[in-house]
Amino acid sequence: MKMDDIKTEKSSEKKPRAKKATAEANLTFEEAMTRLEAVVRALEDGKTPLEESMKLYEEGVSLVRLCSDRLEKAERRVKVLTADEN
Repeated sequence: MKMDDIKTEKSSEKKPRAKKATAEANLTFEEAMTRLEAVVRALEDGKTPLEESMKLYEEGVSLVRLCSDRLEKAERRVKVLTADEN
């Protein structure tokens, strides 16, 4: 591992999770799905080191929850809109 890699690694560790969660919350459903697909590909290729894999897995879980929440909200909205038609 090069010194530049270590500096980058340490500086990224200092970023608060709340900031990342806020950034994820600002993603559209489509953006979150695209990022989730990229995370899955990175995990499936088997070339990602363990620590990075764990971070990606955590991000993936967060993205799944975000997408699921957005879908549930959309479903509720559709139900309300279609109920108004009856």
